[in-house]
Amino acid sequence: MKNLFVIFFIIFNAWNAFDIYMNYAHDEIISLLSIRIMVFVISFVLSVIYIIVKSPKSTVILSIINIIVALIHGYTILVTYL
Repeated sequence: MKNLFVIFFIIFNAWNAFDIYMNYAHDEIISLLSIRIMVFVISFVLSVIYIIVKSPKSTVILSIINIIVALIHGYTILVTYL
């Protein structure tokens, strides 16, 4: 079950990072920005918690991938709005 959550967050972060980068429409992005930031933070923190509590190796690997993708997503948000 943990792996499914992490895979969902990986897909969500990757899609949103791509979507922000490719389809920049200011009004549409602003309306979804708070949801994107909340899910970005939740997925990042959840992955860090999975690593801290010594989850199985597959979950830790997926969590590391999710952290990297979440940071890329966060970077695209910062670059787009600054």
